[in-house]
Amino acid sequence: MKKITRRDLIILAVILSTFTFFVVPRLIFSSKKGGFSLTQKGGQIYYCPMHPTYTSDRPGDCPICNMKLVPKQKVEGKAPMGAEGDVSKIPGHAMVHIPTDRQQIIGVKLGVVEKRKVAKEIRTSGKVAFDPDLFTAQQEFISALQGVQKAHSGPYHEPKERAQALVEATRVRLRLLGMSDLEIAELEKGGTQDRNLILPPAIQASLSSKQGFVWVYAAIYEYELSFVKVGMSVKARVPTFPDQEFSGAINALDPVLDPTTRSIRIRARVENP
Repeated sequence: MKKITRRDLIILAVILSTFTFFVVPRLIFSSKKGGFSLTQKGGQIYYCPMHPTYTSDRPGDCPICNMKLVPKQKVEGKAPMGAEGDVSKIPGHAMVHIPTDRQQIIGVKLGVVEKRKVAKEIRTSGKVAFDPDLFTAQQEFISALQGVQKAHSGPYHEPKERAQALVEATRVRLRLLGMSDLEIAELEKGGTQDRNLILPPAIQASLSSKQGFVWVYAAIYEYELSFVKVGMSVKARVPTFPDQEFSGAINALDPVLDPTTRSIRIRARVENP
């Protein structure tokens, strides 16, 4: 074997220096997360529309997805499509630019975002009914309030405390029977129980010249509870008048969920013309 001399080493060093000086500056090696490129400085750059991080200085196929490479084009003086300046706002994702002709091939359609108001309709069955228990509870609440007033006129504290405790107990019962705090406050202010809970519509009409109403009780299932609130409007239909709707509003929601049916009972006040 020929021994490498010092002269041979000097010649090899000169050759490597010449290669580095004339050839290496013509090539730009760059790497990015998720891709790589080998491009010639000053020439046309090609990239993969599906993997924009891969670029090449000549046309061909993407080694990742075998898609045809396309030339980068400058748009209105901005950075080329798919260039390093196009960075996705989502971490770990790259921007993807698809030419117009390829959008037509794959069926991409662009549209205008349109805002609309969306309403949810809940259908359920109910019944027009009287509620004597609620009427009795209202009467007991009014009597308890009157007992508090009488107790305050006396000289002893014990009757006052017992009378106030009775008021709170009847207040809780009203809530359990489906009355809201607003309805209880109106009952406390007015001092008269709701006769619509026990009187049929015909008797209501004979006692008042105003348009009567009825109480409608209906079940709302647990998965729909988040859409139902006191004060929401309701529309009622009955078999007797199939083509007519009766308007009303929800007055109260039962605070207790039925464990068997997984539903609560609502009470709606519906007009009865």
